[in-house]
Amino acid sequence: MNNRPYLKKPEWLRIKMQGGQNLNHVQKTLDKFGLTTVCDEASCPNRMECFSKSTATFMILGSVCTRGCTFCDIATGAGQIIDKLEPKHIADAVKAL
Repeated sequence: MNNRPYLKKPEWLRIKMQGGQNLNHVQKTLDKFGLTTVCDEASCPNRMECFSKSTATFMILGSVCTRGCTFCDIATGAGQIIDKLEPKHIADAVKAL
């Protein structure tokens, strides 16, 4: 059994969880336009921090990546069917954010 006392983490090491209205606004905007972000697909631990600042990294040409980097959590495979409205949806989402 470990008898060492618990040491509190220093303040500089702590991250305050952010969210609120910006987080909800970004998620609703992405849902509205049916867009996918690297943040979501890669299971990024910083997603809430970026979304709280109205920032997102869009994936283009679908939710599957053709590169297959070993460090990344994004699904890899062949490209998906091209959505001809995707450029407009991304532009509209950027404008809304």
